[in-house]
Amino acid sequence: MMRTFLMLLLSLPIYLFAQCEPGDYASFARQGYLQNDFAAWDAAIQEIMKLPEGPEQNYLLARTSFGALGTGFATESEDKMEAYLNLMETALKALLREQPKHAGGNGLYAGMLGMKIALSPVKGMLLGGKSERYARKGIQYGATDPIAQYQAGSRFHYTPEMWGGDGKKAVMHLEKALAAFSAEEKTCDWFYLQTYALLGQAQAAIGELEAARNTYLQALTEEPNFGYVKYLLLPELEKRGK
Repeated sequence: MMRTFLMLLLSLPIYLFAQCEPGDYASFARQGYLQNDFAAWDAAIQEIMKLPEGPEQNYLLARTSFGALGTGFATESEDKMEAYLNLMETALKALLREQPKHAGGNGLYAGMLGMKIALSPVKGMLLGGKSERYARKGIQYGATDPIAQYQAGSRFHYTPEMWGGDGKKAVMHLEKALAAFSAEEKTCDWFYLQTYALLGQAQAAIGELEAARNTYLQALTEEPNFGYVKYLLLPELEKRGK
């Protein structure tokens, strides 16, 4: 099913909303996310590398690498995943050395550790607790930070219940994340769309099928070309409801 979905995505025309500035890293990242396009992700990273070195550049590198990692998982591209994971880790370590209380940075570090566990589940025993601590620090340092809230929700969603997973808490944090994005971020930020996608999955996982459906429909209102929702998540949900 994933292979068919990817072929469908690649056949779709690429439309970026007018609010996305052509050639800007955000527009490249959004294209990379919507099309599972490594070239677009790499273009976004190259644009970020042109920015002045420092915490903001490192944060954007980590944030964008996290999105590119998602494309790596979707396409099962191990070499790409390793490269993006290394870039993300390097950027986050530099960021947190300078700004240890950076809410989004701590949240992303939790997400990075989660990616490592996803790549090698045996690392869960070693890294799971560490990921939890960083997720909690992200919320502690910035309760209104959308990335910190997203990563907390993601951890509760993907962690088995026996290890502290909690579907209702996942939904709560993801709803807070969605509400915390700024008006500017909502116009072009791939992470805003991803938050819709994961919120819908978290709602469906605890049996809130109608809420999940509404979440997916709202996501398609925000971005009609959101193929992940339109061609995979929403059809799967509708099958469950029959």
